[in-house]
Amino acid sequence: MDQPTRPSSADASIVPSRPTRRRRWRGARWLVVVALTPALWACNARRLQSVEVHPSAVTFDNVPLSTNRKLDLLFMVDDSPSMKPLQAKLAAQLPSFMQRLIELDGGLPDLHVAVISSSLGAGAFADVPGCTPSQSPGDDLGRFQHKAGCGLNAGATFIKASADGTANNFTGPIESVFTCLAQLGDQGCGFEHPFESMRQALGKSVNPNDPDNGGFWRDDALLGIVMLTNEDDCSVPGDSQLFNTSVMSVADQPPLGGLWSYRCNEFGHRCDQPLPHTADGLPVTLTGCQSKENTDTLYHLTPVAEFVQFLKAAKDPKDLFVAVIGGPSGGSTDRYEVHARKAVVGNGGTEMQPEISHSCVASDGTYADPGVRLLKFVADLNGLFLPICAPDFRKAMDQIAEQLIADLKPRCFPDEILVRPDNGNPDCQVLLRSSGTPSGASSTDVVVPFCGASVASASASQPCWRFSSDPPDNACPTGRHLQFCWSDTCGPMPTQDTTRRTAYLSCATVP
Repeated sequence: MDQPTRPSSADASIVPSRPTRRRRWRGARWLVVVALTPALWACNARRLQSVEVHPSAVTFDNVPLSTNRKLDLLFMVDDSPSMKPLQAKLAAQLPSFMQRLIELDGGLPDLHVAVISSSLGAGAFADVPGCTPSQSPGDDLGRFQHKAGCGLNAGATFIKASADGTANNFTGPIESVFTCLAQLGDQGCGFEHPFESMRQALGKSVNPNDPDNGGFWRDDALLGIVMLTNEDDCSVPGDSQLFNTSVMSVADQPPLGGLWSYRCNEFGHRCDQPLPHTADGLPVTLTGCQSKENTDTLYHLTPVAEFVQFLKAAKDPKDLFVAVIGGPSGGSTDRYEVHARKAVVGNGGTEMQPEISHSCVASDGTYADPGVRLLKFVADLNGLFLPICAPDFRKAMDQIAEQLIADLKPRCFPDEILVRPDNGNPDCQVLLRSSGTPSGASSTDVVVPFCGASVASASASQPCWRFSSDPPDNACPTGRHLQFCWSDTCGPMPTQDTTRRTAYLSCATVP
């Protein structure tokens, strides 16, 4: 599998393209929702609302309409044994990935970049080899990884950068700093917790005073999450009994089996037939494998749905992008096979136990196991699932960069918007809604006028709107972007205006 895939949450073997994230129905009109914040002069889609105009048929297109110059990037890098060569393949592509962001129109966005590991201990057990609680590596507690010598300023835990360099908190080229931070080594916990590590990292980052992650999270930034791992997620609650070290044999009670990653498969996946608990009858090929999503917190993994809901509650989906570079699983041609291997049990003897087979092996010998939970996570968030067993990660990182760049650019409108026969203006209506305040004041709606040939009607308290071909229109080579003008020179929203606004736009288009 050498091409990136975007799985459907209904059928992981179906791979729609990224535009499915923005539902579209053909018709004679567009209906678009845009959010306005004090930092932006044209703002992003929030929700759909009809505007009564003619003709009545509509096309819904829920997409961002403007440039959000803030980007928060969180990289989760698996640091378990076997990951060092895969980290090297990632590091080889990070300079060109960062260069793509540097070459954006207007230069580097207002950028935060942080790196976390997959190590989060082993549930309630402190004696699992390589997973010592509160010790790094082993249990990094979701803290940003910022080893010395990478170029971060003293006290910095993540990269801050801007186009003019005034926000930079590092020395040397940003791509070199990033490449250094992302190489975590392979001495971490072998029971990977990428989802829970992500959740804890972002939870800490919301607190500006957190000593490890504070200052990273920004409410008005696009959030990008990229994960690199060659095993499936094995996130469990902190009191989980799944990694009980007194259980080593398939005959022991409770029936947890051998103390290795197959426990994550047996208690985290369900297939068209039960996953084998013993080595009898192996090897066996299983089909229809999905995340078990069991809520029994004693042994089972934390449901993927919890992490999906966490992200959706924390960030508007249009301001969220996720990508996973991992092992294939879930499609009709993907491999999910269980074989037998010899294992040492608690009494010093050995026995044959089930083990998951690699779902892919690269030409350089690197490999990955079925990413069943990873695939569900990506599908439910309409993200990118990219092959870890590729010869290199150039295509994967190019795909990630292209999507981030697309999300950072303004929404482009084609020339097929109809004009009104009475005045020749675009046949559109814009409604500006000011949100209520925390003290209970109700929201208000105001119709925003079209700017026309000039913007003399624009003021600090009442903007007008237009479709602009002005810079940065090289971001819209075949169309125009929506612009709100807050002065007669079409300036941005006044910085002292802290009102949150949402604009509703509807335009007649060629069917």
